[in-house]
Amino acid sequence: MFRTDPGTKLAAAVLGTGVAYEVDHVDAEGGVAWSVVVKTKPAKVPHGRRSDPRRGSAPVPVGDRGKHRYVAITADEISDRRFHVLEPE
Repeated sequence: MFRTDPGTKLAAAVLGTGVAYEVDHVDAEGGVAWSVVVKTKPAKVPHGRRSDPRRGSAPVPVGDRGKHRYVAITADEISDRRFHVLEPE
């Protein structure tokens, strides 16, 4: 679950459009990198149902506190890659 404002993320949730979220990391010292992609159809969270049953509470904002709309995601497909970083030529 994440907080957002009106725009493409909220529209995707309302319309049931498929979306993808990607997280990447490079460990330069270790010479490895990884990437995780989650594909799903997000859902708008109705007002009053903003607690996460797995956590027992609503998400705690760590960024912009002015966002008041919530979107929930459940992974339909997860892919990941781990690979060695090439040395510069």
